[in-house]
Amino acid sequence: MGTQSPKDGKELEALGRLIEEIALDAYGDDEQLRAYGDRLAEYPIAAV
Repeated sequence: MGTQSPKDGKELEALGRLIEEIALDAYGDDEQLRAYGDRLAEYPIAAV
């Protein structure tokens, strides 16, 4: 643990950009939660 591959770093950067994009126009916790829920409904994540 503690070591990251370059791919992991790129994935974390992409995740950070996605989080910013989703929460950009959301004010308050309720709107942010709804924005995340809406995005997940559009692009469901497969369970691992």
